[in-house]
Amino acid sequence: MEKLTSLPFISIIIPAKNEEKLIRSCITSLHALDYPKEKLEIIVVDGLSTDQTDIVARELGATVISNVKQIVSPGRNIGFENAKGELIAFTDADCIVDKNWLASSVKYFEQDETVACVGGPNPPRKAKVILAKRLVLFLINPFLRLVLFTPGK
Repeated sequence: MEKLTSLPFISIIIPAKNEEKLIRSCITSLHALDYPKEKLEIIVVDGLSTDQTDIVARELGATVISNVKQIVSPGRNIGFENAKGELIAFTDADCIVDKNWLASSVKYFEQDETVACVGGPNPPRKAKVILAKRLVLFLINPFLRLVLFTPGK
């Protein structure tokens, strides 16, 4: 990827199945991102939900595509194949993203044209005990603090 001269158009892909109770919070957090709305598309790849996941997603402005295989991996691939973005971001329907998620990720592509992927920690959404939150972050962070993959290395 060449060094970015302006903010790239980003496709956010959310594979989902029967996530009616959580998808609204996820998409609402995406609408609150500190990133230009005209530079974003939200794609929900629905695994043939039997609830109202697809309806809620459409009401919130997401593009909804069917995933007849119904599982996450093909859902991510289907989303990728239909994405228009220069960059692709993946999240799950049960996630609430930080408002700086994309802005803080894009900077790594701007700083180094060999960066192909950026990742980070995935703290638990509803851990009720602080100790549980800290334990999960301790276990996950050594592997996911910031993952930068360089093509050809």
